[in-house]
Order: sequence, then C-alpha cells, then structure tokens
Amino acid sequence: MARFPRRFVSLLLAVLCCAPALAQGVPRPDGALARLLAAPAADGAKTVPSPEEHLGRSPTADFQLVDWDEASGYWRRLAATSPHVRLAEVGETSEGRTFLLGAISSAANLARLDELAADARRIADPAGLTAEERAALLARAKPFVFVSLAMHATECAGTGFGLEFAHQLATSDEEPYRSARDRLVVFVPPSLNPDGVDHVATWYRRTVHTPDEGADLTELYQRYAGHDNNRDWFSRALPETRIVTDLLYRELFPQVLWDVHQQGQYADRFFVPPYRDPLNPNLDPALVTAIGAFGSRALHDLTAAGLSGVSTGVSYDMWWNGGNRSTPVRHNVIAFLTEAASANLGSPLFVPRTRLQAPRGLDGYAPSNRFPDPWPGGWWRIGDISRYQHHFARSLLASLVREPELALRATLSAAERAIDRGASDPPVAFLVRADGAPPRALRRLVELLHLGGVRIERAAADFEADGVPHPAGTLVVPLAQPYGRFVKDLLERQQYPEGSPPYDVSGWSLGLLFGLDCVAVQRPFAAQLLPLASADQLPGAAGSAAAWAALPGDAPRVGVVSPWEGVRGEGWLRWFLDSYGVAHTRLRPEALRAGRLRERFDTILIASTSPRGLESGRTDGPREFEGGIGTEGALHLREFVAAGGQLFALGASSAYAVDLFDLAVDDAARGSAAGDFSCPGSVLRTELGPAAAELRLVRAPAVLFSGGHAFAQRAPAAGEVEAESVLHYARERLLLSGWIRGEAAIAGRSAWLRAKFGDGEVHVLGFEPQYRGWSEASMAALVAVLCEQP
Repeated sequence: MARFPRRFVSLLLAVLCCAPALAQGVPRPDGALARLLAAPAADGAKTVPSPEEHLGRSPTADFQLVDWDEASGYWRRLAATSPHVRLAEVGETSEGRTFLLGAISSAANLARLDELAADARRIADPAGLTAEERAALLARAKPFVFVSLAMHATECAGTGFGLEFAHQLATSDEEPYRSARDRLVVFVPPSLNPDGVDHVATWYRRTVHTPDEGADLTELYQRYAGHDNNRDWFSRALPETRIVTDLLYRELFPQVLWDVHQQGQYADRFFVPPYRDPLNPNLDPALVTAIGAFGSRALHDLTAAGLSGVSTGVSYDMWWNGGNRSTPVRHNVIAFLTEAASANLGSPLFVPRTRLQAPRGLDGYAPSNRFPDPWPGGWWRIGDISRYQHHFARSLLASLVREPELALRATLSAAERAIDRGASDPPVAFLVRADGAPPRALRRLVELLHLGGVRIERAAADFEADGVPHPAGTLVVPLAQPYGRFVKDLLERQQYPEGSPPYDVSGWSLGLLFGLDCVAVQRPFAAQLLPLASADQLPGAAGSAAAWAALPGDAPRVGVVSPWEGVRGEGWLRWFLDSYGVAHTRLRPEALRAGRLRERFDTILIASTSPRGLESGRTDGPREFEGGIGTEGALHLREFVAAGGQLFALGASSAYAVDLFDLAVDDAARGSAAGDFSCPGSVLRTELGPAAAELRLVRAPAVLFSGGHAFAQRAPAAGEVEAESVLHYARERLLLSGWIRGEAAIAGRSAWLRAKFGDGEVHVLGFEPQYRGWSEASMAALVAVLCEQP
C-alpha cells in the first residue's frame, strides 16, 4: 500500500497520540488483577484433591454432566489448597450467577501478578519503546495464556475437562506442566457460560436413560443468545461477553488464547489450526503464521500419540470478526480454535464408518495432508473428547515452554506494525458524525469500542480531513493504535473474495448496521482533539440507559411468539425489546391455540422460525412440550389481525405469514426464479417503499441479509390479499458489505411488506431486523413503527 511522507506521519502522530493508546488500559483497584492478588494464597500444607475425589466420579464420565455448583465448588477448593492457583469473582452472569476467573502459575509468579500484568500491558501497547527497553521486556515477561471453556453449554466436555486441566497444571511434576507453572501464567474462567452449564446439566439429568435422552432444550441455554453467544464478540450485548472482553483487552492482555469447542457428531474428531481460506487482509501475517506453527505442531503431537481423525486447514476460517477465536487476532493475540466431535451430550454415541463426513473443504473421507489419519468409527464418549483436548493442551504448553519469547515477540511486533500502518497506510482514521446521529446507536458504538481497548477522541473545533469540513464534536477513531486493525475491520466495508461461500457472515460493517455516518479518512490531517473517556460525555448522554433508549411513543401491548425450543432470533428480539424498555409477554404455542389474543395484545411478533417449526412444534422431548401453533393457533392469529391487531413476521417466519394470510407475493430468493442467488450473510442497501411515509419511516436502514427472503408482488387472485412495500432491496448497488451471488434475483424486490387484513395489519420482513443484536438501525425502524401504532 502507498505510504505517506514522514512529515505527514509526524503531524498525525502529534495530533492523535495525546492520550494512552489503549483505552482505560490501566489497572483498576476493583478489577480482576486486584481481586486475584487479594485472593488468599494457599500455603501448600493441605492435600490438593483431584476432581474425582471432589465429585465422587470422573468429571468426564459417561451419563454424567458437571453442573455449576460442582464446577465452581471444585475450583474454590483447588484455590484453597494449591499455592499455584488463585481464584476471583469478576462479575455476574445474565441470570445472576458468579463469574469466576482462575489463575494458575507458580506461587512466586502469582504473588507478583501485578508486575507481570504490567509487562503484558506494555507488550500490548509498545508505543515509544526503545530497543533496549524492548529487549529487556521480552527477556523478563512471561506469556499470559487465556483458556476459554464451555461457552457453548451443549458442548459438554469443556467444563469437566477444565477441572482436570486445572488440577493437572496446578499439581503435576511432569513436563510440560512443571515448567509451565514457572514460565507461563494461565488464566481459566471455569466456564464462559455458567448459566448454560446449569441448564444443560439439569435438562440432561431429567432426560438421560429415557426415550428423550439427547433431546434439545426447551429454552436457549444462555439468555437471549444461546449458541449465538459466540457471535457477540464485537457487539458485546451479553454480560458474559463484556466480562471476558474487559479481561482480555483492559486487564490481562494475554498473548495466547485457546477457544475450546465441539462440533457435529459425525465430523472429524478434532480440528486444529491453521484455518482455511480466505484470509482476512486485516490480520497480521506473522500472527497468522504463529497460529499455524503452533497448530501444526499440535497436529503432529496428537497424531504421533495415536489420536486419529485430526484435521487442519479445513472447515473454519478467520474471515469474520465476531467469534471468540477471531476477535482476539484483531487485538494481536495468537488465538486458537479447537473443535472436537460431540457425543450425545453426556451419553456415548456409536458412529458407524459409513456415517462419518469429510471435513469441509475435502472431497471425501480419506487421508489427506489436511486430514492425515481418518478415524475409523466406533464408540465416541465425552471422555474421548477430553482426551483429545488434554493432548492439545499438552502440546500447546510444551510449545510455549520451549519458546516463550515467540508468543511475546509476535504480539509485541504485531502491535508495533498496527501502530505504524495506522499512521501511514490509508485509512488513517474513522470519523463518526455525532450531530444528528441516533443517540442509542452512537452510545453503543462508543461503549463497545472502549470495552475493546480502543481509543476514541472528539474534535474540539471544526476541522478538515481529505478536503471535507467536519464540525466540532465529531468523533475520531485513529488507526495508529495497537487495536487499529480491529477498528478498521469493524467499520470498513468488507469485500469477500470470489469462491466458496463463507463459513459464517461475510459482511458486518458496524457503522452501516448501526445507522451511523462513519467516514474513512485516507490522508493524515490536523485537528484539535480531546480524549473521549466515556460515552457519558456524548451529547444528550446524561441519565440512565432508558433515557437514551427513549421510545418515540407509548409502547403497545406486545406478545412475542416463543416456541418450546431455543430460537435464537426470538432471544435477540427479546434482547432488543428489553433494551428499548418495551414490555412484552412470551406467547407459547398453547397460548396461541387458546385464542382470545386481541383482548390481551395490540401487536404480536414472530421471530425467524421455520414455518414447519411454527406449525408443528417440537418433534422430540417430553410430551408436555409437543405441538406447535397448529390449525387452532393459525385461525386465532387471523382473528387477532382481523380484529385490529398487528402481526409482524420476521425472517423465515415471513413465509408462514405469507401463506397464512394469502398474500399475493412470491419469494424471489427461492425456487427456479432465484437461479444461483446466494447471500448467506451480508449488509444490503434498502430503499423506502410506498407504505413508508404512512408509517413515518424517513430513512431506509441497511439490513443484514442472511439466507433471507425477497417478495415479488403480483396482482391478487381470488381470495388473495394485496400487499404494499415498506422497504425494498435496492435496484442497483445492492451490496454494501460482504458477498452476494445472483443479486438480480432480489434487486428491487420487497424486503418489508404491509398488508391490510380486516381492521388490522400484517407486516412481513424478509430479513431479521434484530439479527444477533447487531442491527441497530433496522431494529430502530421496527420499534419506531411499533410505537407509532395506536
């Protein structure tokens, strides 16, 4: 990329480096480090119990799952008896359980954890280091390793493995554990999702040894998000995500993170990095190769130990930003994902050879350089999962013990390159206009950037950038800071390369999704800037969250259809409604079948759920949860709308509403007319339709389209209902960020339709306005329409 003359670089740095590079990157007296240091240190005189001794069974035994009381109880006992373990309470979960953080190292290291953390903080922000200071820092610092366990609560081995791993690391005199205690500090939250650990254990104990063994839960195992808790690492809507983000980028600054997961039952037995293509250009190349080096060594170590079915370079990419394996790399962390094949929750599973599936990216289930020793099939148990995880842990610790400076140098050098590139390579900053910006969205963006360790500044006077005038109060996010590549990746427009579709979403440009005016500045500029230390300094930011989330009108009586299964779209819808202060009632299928809906509700919302799931309900689990809306519920929904109610069907549920109310539309995103159309997750441009004015919508939001719907209107046949467009997908320049194929199929087609039915209205939205809690602008449009209605 082109580089700017040194005099311009100096000018930019002089303007932008007036504040600490890492936002709020100083120890807090009430923070995790202080709590770990204040935790009582065991004197080593007591016997350290094993997990088996504490629980009375193996923590990874067949037909047994560890609940949160058992897991947290063992960690407390371990910290009380081992001088190599400290434990601190660092927050509360969504449901009020205590979030714990363990630190495992030598007693001497734990006693001076504040000094070691200061070194980690300096490595994360090396601006201004002299060559001598740099060499001394690398020589004395000790790598910090963060192990992320049990985020997905139905991936059941993680909690029990964590107990075994902690005990082994704290007590074993074998290598690499003995040396790891001296040369490393390992941080382990016993679970990133304590609520889910309890919910899954309770459900499993209810259903194990019954015909319902292995059935899905009736609720999301983590409030609002369920499995999408691993899609929250840049938007940070959940308390647990905020706790861990604060630990990673404002307290501990680890150089290495291991994200422990499980995948499908019939997949390869264990995945290790490197990741598959495409490679996001915002990732530091040396970090990418460091991840690959450690992962390749693990592939060798596991295979040499006789563990078959280990894959690499397949299935999982690093393109997108929002997972706990990917956001850290944008923060200069060497981050590993491992994925073990799952059992049937805690129950053994027999896997015939014929059921095994090739890793994604390979043509068949056969030996490959990326899959050297396929597993032959057989019984697979939760203890097998733990065994593979232990071997990876041993390999990773051994690599770090052998070359501790590799991780330290990789992180420090990546931070230096991020600062240098941000000062010289375009863009050099992002500007966010504060005047006229949606207050809620602006505040949320500032909070999530601050939480991620990003420095933000505010213009004290009018200025020019790239020849364009900008007013005082404009927010400036410089890229000449250690986490500048994270900012760039979060706010720029993604261009996913041609080839196979992405593993997850391909576009997520947060300024677009938040409805904010974010300008990428290409050349260094001069401005009078002041630090923005808190979102409370924003205009109109005083008061409670309710003040800046104020509704445009009185909230109606809202019901949210809630099937007896964990529907993530329904969870995120409730998150938005709760954060806006919109009171709502969850409507179970039996409540819909019972009828009399208009007496209790003005508006009913149906989150994205398959029509079959809405109609028929669960197909597994206890009989009390069987049954969907059925014919009775469908008729009651028609009666509700005819009597003046409003129904909003979002995402996949739109197909149910189209059929239920006989709307005169076809789905242009499906069937033969769609051709080769595909858009699994991108930001698309919309335009206002004829019905927008009546609904007082004045701005068409960008929407996140992920396998959604597009409606082609037609003249109604007998018995059909005419619908009018509120929003339609743009007729040209549709793609704003990400990847789309065959866009002509949906260009100009309706994204949001309204139809009059009796005295009420039906709204069908082919996208999910609440998508993963990211889509502030489209959800604000929906809430505005809700609250404008009588």
